[in-house]
Amino acid sequence: MGPFLITYLVDLLSDKNPDKGHGHGYILASIFFASKTIESLSQRQWYFGARRTGFQVRAALMVSIYKKSLLMKNSTTGTGKIVNFLDVDVERVGEFFWYIHGIWLLPLQISLALVILYHSLGMATSLSAVFATVFVMVSNTPLTKSQKNLNVKIMEAKDSRIKATAEALKSMRILNLHAWETAYLDKLLKLRDVERGCLRRYLYTCSAIAFLF
Repeated sequence: MGPFLITYLVDLLSDKNPDKGHGHGYILASIFFASKTIESLSQRQWYFGARRTGFQVRAALMVSIYKKSLLMKNSTTGTGKIVNFLDVDVERVGEFFWYIHGIWLLPLQISLALVILYHSLGMATSLSAVFATVFVMVSNTPLTKSQKNLNVKIMEAKDSRIKATAEALKSMRILNLHAWETAYLDKLLKLRDVERGCLRRYLYTCSAIAFLF
């Protein structure tokens, strides 16, 4: 509703007769204020509900994973995988309730934007917007695949680093006895550099996707 109201307000303000349409201007301004207020309240309520549901699901999953890890043997699942479950997977499941509405909301927003463009600027501009949208979606496809692959590499590197750190903590006496602290520290730093390199490329890919979108 906002673009239509702005168009009407601009048309009203561009009128050369200053005494004409003051009542219509007040009505349009009131409708615009009411619509934006309702929009803001609705969005905040939606954000609050999605976040609350995500926190509840996240807490339930963390408790379930923690209880399950206490009943499992150490050789069954590594510490790194359990930490990844708690830090990454549970977080994404919680964010699912935040992004799930994009499945129907994004196509609806694009359709309404095209209708507004067609109503305001004509067919040529609408077709240009469609082509631009398709081009952006196609351009994001290889970047999205690269982002997915880098995310897998980050999880693998993080798992290896956490396993090595847990192994060092368990074998601290042996490391001190044989004076292997420096060598093992270099190993941990190399694993961290690998993880940091994957994370850097992942962030660059996210920035490129955000720039194209």
